[in-house]
Amino acid sequence: MADKRNIGLIEESYNVPKYDITSDITELPLSQFDYALCTEVLEHVPDPALGFLSVMNSLKTGGLALFSFPLNSKIHQAPYYFCSGLSPYFIIHHSELRDFKVLDLFILGDSCDNLIELVPQLFGQLSFKRFHLAHYTRKMLKMILPKLRTKYGQDWLSSGGLAVFAIIKK
Repeated sequence: MADKRNIGLIEESYNVPKYDITSDITELPLSQFDYALCTEVLEHVPDPALGFLSVMNSLKTGGLALFSFPLNSKIHQAPYYFCSGLSPYFIIHHSELRDFKVLDLFILGDSCDNLIELVPQLFGQLSFKRFHLAHYTRKMLKMILPKLRTKYGQDWLSSGGLAVFAIIKK
């Protein structure tokens, strides 16, 4: 049977089975903190909703939390990578369930920015002498796509992006 620990990894060095986990986001103390910063964590929690709730419950009344997470990402830090594609609606849904107030919520970038990041990866490490195809593809897309943005509908542009940022008050 094949070793399942490296399934889908973009590079084997992203496998980190020897992490020394010293805390668990789902077991934070209750009502202890004024502020919480949770950046690029929820995709590494088996139950992101439980992780979100634990962070929020660790705040004192009136406390603030800043969350950020990728809208999509490649598998990394295996085997501690559990989900990709959390959306702003994840924050809205779980905040409304518990009467947390979303003070700010936005997507960084748009669908064109996704293309600028993803398309060059198709070319990976392809290079010819000093001509690195991925680098020049990214440069070309950065020049072309801003001009084309005006041709795309806002619904398509806003349906993608790089990451979600949220500030939430308990």
